This record gives sequence, structure tokens and C-alpha cells, in this order.
Amino acid sequence: MKKIDGKMLYGVSHSIIINEFQKYQQQFTINTCMPENWNNFEIMIYTKDYQFTLRELGAWRTMLKRVGCHNVTPYTNGEFPVIIL
Repeated sequence: MKKIDGKMLYGVSHSIIINEFQKYQQQFTINTCMPENWNNFEIMIYTKDYQFTLRELGAWRTMLKRVGCHNVTPYTNGEFPVIIL
């Protein structure tokens, strides 16, 4: 049996397939910004009047919990002090 590498076997090295992979990658590339750009409102994701969906809030909650940002207040439920500015 001939030795055929996976790229040839599955057509991954074919120019049409490479072109389609590149188009897919460009379509789903996520815009990112660095901390020094966080004050640049032109590139920030959410506007002041943006309404989060329950799915987005759940995703944020999961992400923050995974990186250790949970249970960060010294108060239990219902014990939050009110500060009037």
C-alpha cells in the first residue's frame, strides 16, 4: 500500500480547501483589545444602553467563576450595606 500522509488523504493541502479554511477563519475571528485600549470607546464591545441576554450573562458568570472571580464580597446574601453618594 502506498504511503499517503493525512493532508493528501483528506485533501487538506488542496488550494480550494486551504482557501475555504482561510475564509472561515476570517469570518469567525474575534476582535480583541488590550488593557491599554479599554478606555477607547470606539473599539469596546458594549454600548451604555446594551441589553444583555440571559445566555450572555450566563456565559460571563461561567467565565468569571472559572477564573476565580466568585464569592469576592465579605457579605452574605441580604447583608449588603447601602452607600449613598
